[in-house]
Order: sequence, then structure tokens, then C-alpha cells
Amino acid sequence: MNSEFFGRPRARFVASLTFGAAVLCGHPAFSQTEADQPAASPHTGAQPRKEATPAGSPGQSGTPALTSAEQRFLDPRIDPDLRTVMNEAIGHRLPALASDLAWHNVDIAPDSWDQFRGKVIVLQSWNHATENGRAAPRRVAALLEKLASPDVRLVALHTPDGAEQVKTFLDRSKLTLAVLVDRTGAFCDDLGIWKTPVTIVIDRAGAVRYPGVSISALPQAVEKLLGEPFDAAAPAPPPLPARDARDAARGAPPAAAPTGDGSNAKDASATPEGYPPITGQLPANDLRGRNGPALTVGQWMNGRPQTEGKVVMVEFWATWCGPCVQNIPHLNELQEKFKDDVVIIGVTDEPNGTVQSFMRKHPFKYTVATDQKRRMASVVNMRGIPHAIVMSPNGIVRWQGHPAGLKEETLRQIVRAAGRVGKPQSSVKRWIVPSGRTE
Repeated sequence: MNSEFFGRPRARFVASLTFGAAVLCGHPAFSQTEADQPAASPHTGAQPRKEATPAGSPGQSGTPALTSAEQRFLDPRIDPDLRTVMNEAIGHRLPALASDLAWHNVDIAPDSWDQFRGKVIVLQSWNHATENGRAAPRRVAALLEKLASPDVRLVALHTPDGAEQVKTFLDRSKLTLAVLVDRTGAFCDDLGIWKTPVTIVIDRAGAVRYPGVSISALPQAVEKLLGEPFDAAAPAPPPLPARDARDAARGAPPAAAPTGDGSNAKDASATPEGYPPITGQLPANDLRGRNGPALTVGQWMNGRPQTEGKVVMVEFWATWCGPCVQNIPHLNELQEKFKDDVVIIGVTDEPNGTVQSFMRKHPFKYTVATDQKRRMASVVNMRGIPHAIVMSPNGIVRWQGHPAGLKEETLRQIVRAAGRVGKPQSSVKRWIVPSGRTE
């Protein structure tokens, strides 16, 4: 196994972080190298994935309540429908390590989460195909390193996208974290894990305690669980009911298959109107009806937003621009009115310190970011600011112009045409579409 951990010498990592020995190779659950060994197989006696038998009624009725202090551990930016699915896992054990999962960077592949009992598990989802996805395990490992506890286990859960290239990526990147690859998406679906990296913390007894933890609150969440007594003789947590059973109990509509054009199949009843017509000239590259720029920034000033499946508005602005400043209340109002359907992002090329000082004096209810490299701005090539583009969930620009000219009704028209109104996000945020269901 390679001696590098995200560029750190392995000896230094293990010496400074006791849990690193388990993550890398030293824990009894990790021995006897196998390049791509399934998490469970007929040889180990483990069974292929089956739907879990519900312990009582599926859903949140039996979910242990978190205290107000524990609620603050959770990331408030997580999609509400995915948050519902995640919270249903609280108090239950993780889905089984079935044959559609594969371990990498371990010596002996665990075939049961019971092998981790007595340890706090941090399950970090990630994907090697995106910058944010690649960075997620690194950020979490750096935070856990400071705790220096022998009773923490970090598992990097790779989502299905690009699962077949994981081994190649690991060999090239020399990443030595214990990696669990969900090749079908069934494991991720049960926990409400979609494309944006999320962090789930499991207690010593094996129960999911804090799903979707904010990175800044992760050390506190882990320390709290490390401080709790552990009774090895206590019964195991109940199994997590299958996602389909929980969706049915909640009355959620069936999952919808993608249309193949990057957008999700629309509910005709929710889209009585089309997108706004394209009229007039613009003092910029006219991107209306075309793919917008990739959402790339240098620094998120007040947190990375959850944009998956939502309408995204990007406004190019500056702190020194009078009309930009005058437009902030308008954007605050739009963000409040469309908080479930639209993400507004203000992007400036100014220094981070300048923007931070400005934000202390002006309230922002939407996301602010900086990008000194002007990557998105160069695509739009506007000749003045403020200037904004509004993109539907599939990345197509549906409106462009001076943000003060964006009316509430126009934004609502875009939301409706995108199929967001009246259609729960849980209907599309699934890796596996249940069989026998149609749109």
C-alpha cells in the first residue's frame, strides 16, 4: 500500500492520528490485500442485498429526537427531501455490506458493520469526478486528525457515478483511505446520499446518529459520541427499513427516470407555462437558450449552496458598484420567496477580505462567492455590472439581463417550466428507479 495519504507521509499521519492505523491498514477489519474485493460474497457467508425488514412502521415515527444542541450539528443547506430520508436513518444501523459494494485500500474487507462496534464511524460520501467530490475526504480526514482518537474510523463512500474508474483513480492519486464503492446506488439511496458530498456519523453501538453533518460541526459531533459510554452487551440498533417502504409510508411519489437530456422528466400538470421568450439585445454574450457556464468559483463566502435539481441565478456584481448594492434587497426578497426552488449566487472578482468586510455591514440572504480568475464572467463577457443569468436545473440559460429587471412572475414562470413546483425532489434524487413505476 502506498505510503502517501493525500500527500502526507504515512509515518507522520499514523504517528499524529491513531485512527489512521485503522483507516490505512492496522485494524483487524482491514488485512490481507485484495484489489477490488466485494464487501460481501458467498465465500464470506454474507448475503446479497435484500430489503430490510422494517422495525415497526417505516418512516420517522420511531426516529429518536435530537436535542437542540445536536440539531446544530446538521448542515441546514441539505436538500429538504434528502434531509427527510437521512433523518429516517437516525437510530438505525447502516444498510448491510452487500455484494454490490466493493472495498479498496483495505487488507481484509469487512463483511459486516458489526466489526466496527465500539468505534465511532464517519462515513463521508465523495466522487472522484468533481473537484468538490475529491476534496471532501481530505477535508474530513484533516479535521479528524486533530482529534487523535484510536476509536474513530473514517470510511470514504464513493457514489455510483464513475464507480468503474475508482481503482484507476486511486492508483494514480495514491489515496490510501479506506474506500467503499457503491456500484449500484442501493446503499446510497437508503441513506439519502445523492451527488453532493455528505458526512454521516455513526455511534459506537452502530446506530446512525448525525446524518448530513456540517463540516464545521464534525469535530464536536464526533467528540460527543466518543464521550458516551459503550455497552458491548447492549442489543444492536434496529435495521433501517428499505427506502421504497419509507417512501410509500410518507406518501412520496415514485422515482422518475431521467429524460436523457440532463433534465428530469417533467410533470405536465406542474408545467402549464413555457420558459420566457427570448427578446432584445444584451450587453454581453447572449447565452439564452444555450448551456450556461459551469458553476465554478474561487471561494464560497457564506457556505456552498445545494444547487442539484434547482433553478440557479448567478449575478455578477461588486462592492463598489452602486446599482449592485441597491439591488441586494431585491435579490434577498427573491431568495426568500423561492427558497425551496431557486439558488441565487452573487459572484465578484474582488479580494475575499474586501467582500468579508462588506458582508459584515450588509445582510445577504443568498449565497456570495468570489472568483478572481473570472471563470464564469469570462464566459458571459458582460460589458457592465450588475448582470445576471438564470439557469434551469439542466444548465440551460432561461433568462439574462440586469437583475433589477427580473420580476417575481418571470422567475416563477422559469420554476414552473423547469418542473420544480409541486414536484418533490425525492422523486428524482434516486440512483435506482424502482421497477414497475412510471412517470
